Amino acid sequence: MSYDQLPQFQWWQRFMAGLEKLPRPFTEQTEIRQRAFVERLTFTVPLHIMELRAQGGIQECHIAVMSHFANVIGEKGDVLLYERGPEREEIFRMLAEGLAILAFFPGGVTFCGQHFEA
Repeated sequence: MSYDQLPQFQWWQRFMAGLEKLPRPFTEQTEIRQRAFVERLTFTVPLHIMELRAQGGIQECHIAVMSHFANVIGEKGDVLLYERGPEREEIFRMLAEGLAILAFFPGGVTFCGQHFEA
């Protein structure tokens, strides 16, 4: 089975395509928060890629965990966008780690205008 046939990968593609279509920020404060979010991803995802490389790349367990990440982000994505605290940090970690896993697939992954490839 090819990676792009995995349900987890297909879900991530749909999820990211939906986020790319979000409307532009309405206020300067929202735009600043959006830029900070993207900058944080730009810093964090490569760190997760380095961790995965140190472990020998992605394995079946990483593919399996993407399904869990997808469910949590799908259910609580609004926490990532609008709230603060430990739950938000955990969801952000899941998003960054999920993007790092996808970066190992051929062609990498593009999210919020940033391309990640391992």
